[in-house]
Amino acid sequence: MLGLSREKLAEELVKHYDGFCFERTAKEHVFAPWSMLNFLSSPRNGFVDYWFESGGRPSVLVEYLKSHALRHPEEYGREKSISLSTLSGSSDLENLSDLGLLTQAGYLTIKAVRYGDTVFLDYPNLEVKCAMAQLYMERLLDGKVAGQVGAGPIVKVLAEESAESVFHILNRLFMAIDCPR
Repeated sequence: MLGLSREKLAEELVKHYDGFCFERTAKEHVFAPWSMLNFLSSPRNGFVDYWFESGGRPSVLVEYLKSHALRHPEEYGREKSISLSTLSGSSDLENLSDLGLLTQAGYLTIKAVRYGDTVFLDYPNLEVKCAMAQLYMERLLDGKVAGQVGAGPIVKVLAEESAESVFHILNRLFMAIDCPR
């Protein structure tokens, strides 16, 4: 499949769609069912990120972001810890921590439980990391995507165009970010 060996295909599937853990030993992982079903129905499309379109923007997260700010992206890139009781506690938006909400929404998952009640969290897989980046981009661009602010296909420009083209497209993107003064 996709010209990959069985071992390489399994490795790529794990990297893109596996890693969700919902139990306190952090030993049992599951794949994202919707992503796996989509991949298996059209493997010729490759490892597409289905997460954001299939529920990566739950209404509870959208409501939370109206009154709360997310941490800086680099903070989510580091190991995060929270108590198990806090993680499984309140679902009231006003009292729920960002880590609790992101875990309940599937953006973060249990990677380890140590010291009895300390849960270590991280992104489950590459697909969810990309969804988090997209969520941040939408927040920075006030709900718009790069093409709507004139930044167009950034990846294509980075791969094919000159340094000047990259400068112009990134400049348009940065100009669209609404920064409080």
